[in-house]
Amino acid sequence: MLLNYLKLIRFQNLMVIVLTQYLVRYFLLGPILESIGFSLQLSDFQFSILVLTTILIAGAGYAVNDYYDVKTDRINKPERMVLVVKFRRRRAILIQGIMNVMAMGGGIYLSLVMKTPWLILVYLFATAFLWYYSAVLKRTFLLGNLTVAGLTSLVVLLVWLHEYAALKTRFPGDFIAYLDISEFILLFAGFSFLISLIREIIKDMEDLPGDSQVGCRTMAVVLGTKPCKKIVSALSVLMIGLIVWLQINWVLPLHLNYLLVYSTILIQMPMVIIIILTAKATTPKQFHFASLISKLVMLTGVLSMVLLKYTFFV
Repeated sequence: MLLNYLKLIRFQNLMVIVLTQYLVRYFLLGPILESIGFSLQLSDFQFSILVLTTILIAGAGYAVNDYYDVKTDRINKPERMVLVVKFRRRRAILIQGIMNVMAMGGGIYLSLVMKTPWLILVYLFATAFLWYYSAVLKRTFLLGNLTVAGLTSLVVLLVWLHEYAALKTRFPGDFIAYLDISEFILLFAGFSFLISLIREIIKDMEDLPGDSQVGCRTMAVVLGTKPCKKIVSALSVLMIGLIVWLQINWVLPLHLNYLLVYSTILIQMPMVIIIILTAKATTPKQFHFASLISKLVMLTGVLSMVLLKYTFFV
């Protein structure tokens, strides 16, 4: 039952989570640590538990989200209604509970093995916030968007939090080295936050018909589509501007030409396309296409870690 449900709910999103965390470990953290004389502290088995735990938390979040979204999905996405067609709503809550229990078990195991009990709070926070988001925050102005964006960036941060905890236990005095590593992690976490926030606002406009009928107070319902389009454009311009700043101050001085071409063609240009598509969109289908482009940008941004490893950490 659990595996069948996981196949149905946002399978692609779960695979992006897996890909992101593996890339952060092997193409970002690993090379950075090696360049300053350290190595990855988590074993492959422990890291696999971390990835599985993250997937379970996300899957539980999708399950409870489907539970609370039945009314809006009947209007916005009738062809993609998982719960009504395949599962009873109560079963979704049961599945959500099972996945959360398994996730907390994985989190407790990692916390005990690494002798860092405070990590349990991270898992509790993520689990509780995903439920609260689906039940309350998703229907509120801006807070729901910020919650999803923050939890998306947490996918990146979780890998570093565990490595940091292990490093601090074994090498407690190397604060400056850890700070340098954190800058790289925060760069990608910030990128994930910003592109996810853009996508969530676009999705609010896509879901406007159903959300307005069931009393949601999303940005699109409260402000209307025109102000939301301007916000998406402003955030997209901010994203492009930040990448330009990185290109001028870091990429060009280090002669990382491949990374320059990659970021221009596969991140900045699609961001321009998002601005144009969102500005012209009038139907849910058109907003959905802009949302798909933003998801593609998220993927290409994450994949840039591969290029970073082979152009910078060599």
